Amino acid sequence: MDAAQRELPSLIESVGAGATPFVYPAAGLLSRVLAHLGLDLPPEVCFGLGCELDFALPGRGGGEGAAGFGERRFHRHLSHALGLWFWEARTHTPRSFLQFLLDEWLDFAGKQQPLPILVWLPLEGPTEPALLLAVDEGGDALHFLSGTSGRMHRRTRAELEALALPEYVHAIFHPPLNFLRQDGKFRPMGSAVRHALVQTVHQLEVGFGGTGLTALASLARRMAEGEGAAEEWRELARFYLTRSRHDQEENGLFRRTFAAFLDRVGAALEEPAFGQAAELYRDLARRWSGWLRLCDALLIGAVAPAEFRAESAMALQALHQAEAQAVATLRRCLDGMAAVGVAG
Repeated sequence: MDAAQRELPSLIESVGAGATPFVYPAAGLLSRVLAHLGLDLPPEVCFGLGCELDFALPGRGGGEGAAGFGERRFHRHLSHALGLWFWEARTHTPRSFLQFLLDEWLDFAGKQQPLPILVWLPLEGPTEPALLLAVDEGGDALHFLSGTSGRMHRRTRAELEALALPEYVHAIFHPPLNFLRQDGKFRPMGSAVRHALVQTVHQLEVGFGGTGLTALASLARRMAEGEGAAEEWRELARFYLTRSRHDQEENGLFRRTFAAFLDRVGAALEEPAFGQAAELYRDLARRWSGWLRLCDALLIGAVAPAEFRAESAMALQALHQAEAQAVATLRRCLDGMAAVGVAG
């Protein structure tokens, strides 16, 4: 049976069964859905294809990170890289959010089985990505898979109305109609990887206003010159510790996850430059993890703001140089792919 013909009600068993927490919640959620549909893409590959590697300052560009704009950007890029249909809607009140899901979208889609739908909900604390996998008959309760813990949650309509529900609701996948290409095959991996790397290199080098290497260099310079007040550095530390709240095992702002992506696609594409880039990003993971420990020390009072600023100035200057070297290696990966005729 083609992946696109599978019955989606089984998602609640195949995607939700034995769930565990994900390093990058959205990538873990979508990896499970793709596996259910017949495409084996581990979470680290979904992360890399979703172009979610960046550097941002609080309140700038991708600065909402894992809680907002960053993940909307991630899903848009991942769907583009794989040739999937991407849909996004904006609602304005909790009641309109539910009305949209239950009375408009599900009713409109009808027998086309539009699940899963990706939404942001405060299921287990702060707002997190979750998959709507099933709806009880009559629409009285909805079943969600948490991106933070990987657990299933059942919420009644009344319970959802009592929550601070999100502005945005996503439906990334519509497998019966949109998932497969006309020839019945998934988009070639080389094409998807090239598309993702082009975008990732751009956002690391140029960014989106307050992001990328320029923002990192500016932050390191300001710290070296003694600019900024103590509360500004605490805000910065809180911002990055929040962004890395799922950043397990010295992942270093997800640089280790990105290195695993490079290892996997480099082996698949037989391009040695990917292995070189992966080593650089593993080193960056160690460096960023060390700086995150310094951020934690500032917030618990183990180091003074002046000491944090001075140590951060040196650490971030070194990180800027290492990040620039890693981006240059990603460009060599793209050159190697172009040399063997991999299209974007």
